[in-house]
Amino acid sequence: MFLLFHLHRSNVLPLGDLGVRKGTGKLFDVKGKGRNGALCEKKDSELLKSLHEPFAPFQSLSTYYMWRIADTVAFNNND
Repeated sequence: MFLLFHLHRSNVLPLGDLGVRKGTGKLFDVKGKGRNGALCEKKDSELLKSLHEPFAPFQSLSTYYMWRIADTVAFNNND
């Protein structure tokens, strides 16, 4: 978050962030190799990178959108 909001980096994709992984799973409707189909930081890193590659060099914006999707009630009603 420091890189995004204070240093204004435009191409940051934190694969270890749970909100980014949850939002990615919901938006792209993908299942990972983690428990109950959750996207795993290490096992699914290539999948996550490939899904966010079209957003380069503005992956920070896609990161923000993934956080918002993970927090949005409309996306979370399907759980």
